Amino acid sequence: MGTEHIRVLVVEDVEMDAELALRELKRAGLRCVARRVDTEDAFRRELGEFRPHVIISDFSMPRFDGMEAFAIAHEVDPDVPFIFVSGTIGEEYAVRALKNGATDYVLKTNLIRLPPAVERAVRDAEARVEARRIEDARRKIERRFQALIENSADAIILVDRDGAVLYRSPATGRLLGYTDEERAGRPMIELTHPEDAAALKARLAESLTAPGQPIAFQCRARHKTDGWKILDGSFNNLTADDAIAAVVINCRDITASKEAEQRLAYLAQFDPLTGLPNRDLFKDRLEQTLAQARRNDWLVGVVLVNLDRFKMVNDTLGIAAGDALLGQAAQRLGETLRGGDTAARLSGDEFAIALSSLARADDAAIAAQKVLDALGRPFEVGGRQVYVPASVGVALYPEDGAAGDVLLKNANAAKDRVKEQGGNGYQFYLPEMNERTAQRLQLETALRGALERREFDLHYQPKASLATGAITGFEALLRWTQSDRRLASPARFVPILEDTGLIMPVGDWVLSTACAQIKAWKRNGLGSRSVAVNLSARQFQRPGLDATIARLIEDTEIDPRQLELELTETLLMRDAEQAIRVLRTLKSYGVRISVDDFGTGYSSLAYLKRFPLDALKIDRAFVHDVNNDPDDAAITIAIINLAHSLKLKVIAEGVETQAQLDFLREHGCDEIQGYLFARPVPAAECTQLLSAGRRLGDA
Repeated sequence: MGTEHIRVLVVEDVEMDAELALRELKRAGLRCVARRVDTEDAFRRELGEFRPHVIISDFSMPRFDGMEAFAIAHEVDPDVPFIFVSGTIGEEYAVRALKNGATDYVLKTNLIRLPPAVERAVRDAEARVEARRIEDARRKIERRFQALIENSADAIILVDRDGAVLYRSPATGRLLGYTDEERAGRPMIELTHPEDAAALKARLAESLTAPGQPIAFQCRARHKTDGWKILDGSFNNLTADDAIAAVVINCRDITASKEAEQRLAYLAQFDPLTGLPNRDLFKDRLEQTLAQARRNDWLVGVVLVNLDRFKMVNDTLGIAAGDALLGQAAQRLGETLRGGDTAARLSGDEFAIALSSLARADDAAIAAQKVLDALGRPFEVGGRQVYVPASVGVALYPEDGAAGDVLLKNANAAKDRVKEQGGNGYQFYLPEMNERTAQRLQLETALRGALERREFDLHYQPKASLATGAITGFEALLRWTQSDRRLASPARFVPILEDTGLIMPVGDWVLSTACAQIKAWKRNGLGSRSVAVNLSARQFQRPGLDATIARLIEDTEIDPRQLELELTETLLMRDAEQAIRVLRTLKSYGVRISVDDFGTGYSSLAYLKRFPLDALKIDRAFVHDVNNDPDDAAITIAIINLAHSLKLKVIAEGVETQAQLDFLREHGCDEIQGYLFARPVPAAECTQLLSAGRRLGDA
């Protein structure tokens, strides 16, 4: 008990007898605190409140029997020692009491035995409690350990030195799909892949000579129903008394992670969509090809391929269709290769081919033409036939560069030149192409600050009515005066604005400036003059375009009918259904909608009827030869008749001669726009034209 007092509960109806017993305990040097009871209620209460270390009880009492007290105490806490102290207990009753669990009995005539009996009983009780606590803790640990084993994702297997299974954790069944009965006593090596069996046996043998040292292994094991699994684990030798008791195998299924590693390794070198090498692997193979070429004095070709009109397919038919098209294109490119050549997908719709050991430059031309022929055939995409020709650039080693990066750059320059000329062709690299590329980069750099430097301006080209000759409105045209005061050609800088995304802020500026000019002319008493503004593809597809237009109309307080938005036929047909939704919203604000460059796209009459349009503009390409080319004349007449049948106004662009004007007037064109009437001029000069009442036919 250490320094703690022994709590003694005395069950005795004679107070003097209780005092004698306690006096004997104290005389023997036991430190005690005691309470006395002689009824059942008091006894039950003290068991709960006093929590005695030992109970001393008379055997026979008038109001409470000692055996009854023992039964109650044993039920409440069987670990509390119970000693009978009585002068009347007989031998028979004493034996029965001890058999039932009583700790001891002492006669009142021999109280000298009481102190050692109490001390021994308390000590034994404490030992029992401690032993039970230790046993409970051990069992708790065992249960936790068993739970860990049974719920572990790792399989834990015990085998003998020959590999026969002695124990399998539940995870083993989940790991390989076999029941205990199916694998009982059979060596694990039976499930091992034949190619891995020898190495696994060697690792097991190694573990037998290395007690306590984990020996790692990896192997393939046969799953009952799911093929081969890749296992990662270790052998651990359990040695007892210098003899091997068992070998513990701890292993887990790493098939998924191994497959993921292999997938990542694949993705690091191959394009997942087409299965072709990616840019990194292509550059590596190209450098290997060039190294061989240097040793053998070979000619090497680098071919860069870009699919023309791929974006239109992607935008119109969807990404899935675009992916299918890329897969088919990759397959066709592979069919053009010779042994030793490498094709790759570099990015998006751009592919590359390394042509090894060419006999002459003409062989590269033959390869480029084979690529064009392969890609020129129709593709089957989403149940439709689509045509997606290609722009192909070719650079040769050693003439056009000695390093792979240089050859790729020069082939790209040649490819860009083909695209500038309309695509669907191939071209060899020429040194001046790099100069053109450098000029473009220089132009792009200058454009990036042009809006902040206020280098942009709007010129306006008047449109005239063929019925009255009066100015009916203007088309706003963007102009850029560079920092060196040179006027840049829109044909050069507008595509760069589109490619870089700068068209978004610049396009917003054009809209805002045009609306402000409409307001200024009305404020100066020159009437409500409409202004047409071209919308780029990026602007039209941007979310919130309708809100931007509505805010501009509200801020400038113009009549929305004086703002005309021009969109190309090709742009509208990229996603006709979406275009219809956007146009209807814009029309609800009151703005006018016209189709620019009509006749050059691929619109269907069914969609044209659904677009909420106000006007069609005949492309200048048809107007230019309308007096000399019967086909252009027929197309122009057809567009005029089609527009009028749809109750749309017709405007002809690029009218430069009186003969063109007479033809258009004869066939019912409504308005014209071109140098014959007026060139695009700054707003101030347009104001003078309006003030002077300029009309078509004025000298």
